[in-house]
Amino acid sequence: MYNPSNFKKHTHIQKLEIAYVVKRNVEKNLLPKTNSIWLLESHIRVSDDEDYIELVQSKIDSLR
Repeated sequence: MYNPSNFKKHTHIQKLEIAYVVKRNVEKNLLPKTNSIWLLESHIRVSDDEDYIELVQSKIDSLR
C-alpha cells in the first residue's frame, strides 16, 4: 500500500481487508484500535499528517 502523494511512503500488508482499514484510518485520522505495533507502524509509514503520526506514535510508546 502506497501513499498516493508520496510513493516513497509505503507499507507491506498482505490482506486486502487490513489494507482498507489502514487506508480509512489514515484518511480520516482515526486512532487505530489495534495493539499490534507492526500495524501501528504501518499507519505511520503511509501518513503525511504530523499530528496523526504523533498520535499513533504515542500509542506505540504506551504499548511498549
